[in-house]
Amino acid sequence: MDGARAKRFTTTSVSRFQRVCVCLHVGPRRDAGSALFATALGANGPALAGRGPAPHQSAVDFKEQAMGTWEGTGSDGRVSQEGEPTRLSSVIFRFRVAGHQLRRTVRDVFDRTAPLLRANGSEYTVVAGESRTPLWSDDRAVEAAYQRGKVHNLRIAAEVLDRILILPGRVFSFWGHIGRASKSRGYVEGRMLQQGCLIPAVGGGLCQLSNALYDVALQTGCEIVERHAHSRVVPGSAAAEGRDATVAWNYVDLRFRAPQAILIRTRAVDEHLVVSFCVRAGTQLATPRRQVRELSVRNHPASTPPYLPASTCGTCGRTSCFRKEN
Repeated sequence: MDGARAKRFTTTSVSRFQRVCVCLHVGPRRDAGSALFATALGANGPALAGRGPAPHQSAVDFKEQAMGTWEGTGSDGRVSQEGEPTRLSSVIFRFRVAGHQLRRTVRDVFDRTAPLLRANGSEYTVVAGESRTPLWSDDRAVEAAYQRGKVHNLRIAAEVLDRILILPGRVFSFWGHIGRASKSRGYVEGRMLQQGCLIPAVGGGLCQLSNALYDVALQTGCEIVERHAHSRVVPGSAAAEGRDATVAWNYVDLRFRAPQAILIRTRAVDEHLVVSFCVRAGTQLATPRRQVRELSVRNHPASTPPYLPASTCGTCGRTSCFRKEN
């Protein structure tokens, strides 16, 4: 291949790669470990940057805002809050989710850090912050199976996270420690918020755990590295108070940095999910009158009416939706 043909081949290949990135919303970033993408894309690389979820994003649930598929999307890709999910919007949603998941996977490969370790933690005797929420939030008979599924999922995840030790300055990642919630790992169907609806999904209900972790992280003055609010108020959740943190494997994560050594205790006991951050006696967070830095929390997504509730097929009142459950 001569020089001119090689140059045309390289230019065409880069152009095609850029178009794929735009279609999937998988833009390169200017962060550590991403120089490879910037080099491959040349001068146009930075123009595609920043398509991932932003830290503290709470304007709209990133799962839905970034993909333009929440509360119904027409064939032109426009969002209509008065519409309803369609088969087309669902397909577009899944394709774009795959793109975001791929992008996050690539970023995590380059930004890999040593995993946090489990510790006995017998010296971590002081509870610096705690969240206690009911495991059962919906007593309707039609929701009984999904409520059992949610509680089952929470018990598995709580066992995975219990006694994880976060050393000073280290970043905790929800998905980095929970891993993918799959059937092979024992997870079952619960309710998950998607396109404004609470739909059945394997691993559904884990947002109750991420909500609790976020709440306790705020109580203990942790630096919030990444957090995303729900776009709807899930019954029984912390969304109405703005102290919620939605998660979706693996591109919508909850991440925070510990100000000092913290032992995470997570337990499903006495019909409650209990999340505690424990510290050693005599340390800063163990002081009763400690000064915890105030963090800004936006109570409601800016693009949705305040307190707009999430719906299931039993509460939305729509009968023509393709997801309608029998």
